[in-house]
Amino acid sequence: MSAIDDCLAEALTLPGVRLVTLLDYVGGLPIAARGEDPLSAEEDASGTADFVQRALATPALTASESGDSVEELIVVGAGGTHVILLGGEAMCLHTVLEPGTDLTTARARLRDVLHRLVAPV
Repeated sequence: MSAIDDCLAEALTLPGVRLVTLLDYVGGLPIAARGEDPLSAEEDASGTADFVQRALATPALTASESGDSVEELIVVGAGGTHVILLGGEAMCLHTVLEPGTDLTTARARLRDVLHRLVAPV
């Protein structure tokens, strides 16, 4: 199993995590995926990349006096919560959480997983 697979497998063991996908949000291509998804990894990555690109192109979400950039996007729906964490090199980690999952803890632990995935070697 590769280091990427190990990290995604670890993320999938976190309480409430249903799906985790590492993708290139510029090209819209999946790098690796784990978990239950009604869409294919390619459809998930393409849709997530489109959403991320639109968010990053929206001045109201990206402009601030301090020059902050978007680091994560969260979408809450009746069927669960989508947490999209942006990392270096145009990579992002898209995770779907079960309804009622502790979002604060999940975000912190998923951020640790993402840092290991995109850390320079």
